[in-house]
This record gives sequence, C-alpha cells and structure tokens, in this order.
Amino acid sequence: MEEDKLKNALGLYQSSIETKMTPTALFSLGNSYYKLGDYENAIKEYSRFVSKFSNEDELIPLVYQKLASAYSRAGKNAEALDALHKFGALNNGVFKDTALVLEARHHAAAGNNDMALSKYEEIAKAFPTSPWNAEAAAKIADKNKPLATGTEEKAPEVSSVGGK
Repeated sequence: MEEDKLKNALGLYQSSIETKMTPTALFSLGNSYYKLGDYENAIKEYSRFVSKFSNEDELIPLVYQKLASAYSRAGKNAEALDALHKFGALNNGVFKDTALVLEARHHAAAGNNDMALSKYEEIAKAFPTSPWNAEAAAKIADKNKPLATGTEEKAPEVSSVGGK
C-alpha cells in the first residue's frame, strides 16, 4: 500500500517537473526514489537539484544530507563523504558540526572506528556548545567499544537541518 502511494507520488512529481521544474518538486522526486530504495535515481535527482538550485538556502542543506545518505546506501562511500564535506561548508560552515557527526557515523558504520573517533574528537574540541557534543563525548568516553550501534548508522542522517 505504502509502495503504491510512493509510486503514484513519483509519477506526479515527474509530471510536475516536466511542466515546470521547481526546487520543491525536484527534492520531493528525489525523496520518492529514496523511499522506494532506488538510490541511484535518488542520487541523480538530488545531484540535479544541486546543479540547478544550489542557491536554495532552505533546501540545499537537506538535499546534501539526503544525497550523502543515498550515496552511503548505494555503497558509494567516497561520494557520501564528499557530499558531507560540501554540506559542512555551506553558509560559511554553519552546518559543520552536523556534517562532522554524520561523517563520524558513516565511518563507524563502515568499521573505521579510528576515523569516527577523530571526527567525534573534532566536534568536542571545535564545537563545545553543539547539540552533537553529548553524542561525541559519549563515543569518546567509550572509545574501546565499537562505535557503530545499529542500522541507523548505515546511512548517516539527521532529522533536522542542523545544530545551529
């Protein structure tokens, strides 16, 4: 049932974009592909958003997060990290702490605990008032334990735009 609704939405967004491409419709098209597990097409649409609407200040941070997650779920780790770096550089680095926590989660999910720990240490040092600092402090305190804790870390995501 849910898949049918998503496929219907997908068709509507595709028709909308053929008529007039808007940032919201393109982002929603990417999200529809993402929810259907079609990460390659989600990547294509999020990338198209970045190339056409990079000045959309409200949506571009979310697009980069979803793009990184889609790359991660598609097994394209280097591209996922590149998207997170671009996300962290937006608006003079206002999202840098959020990008770092997502990078840390990505590295942890990939089994690279040393790199994940270094990202958490960077958050703790550079962003002491960040809302991600508690997570960083907990991971640093338990540095002898594996950092990956579950499937939520397979594809790093956050539900909000960031900590600022």
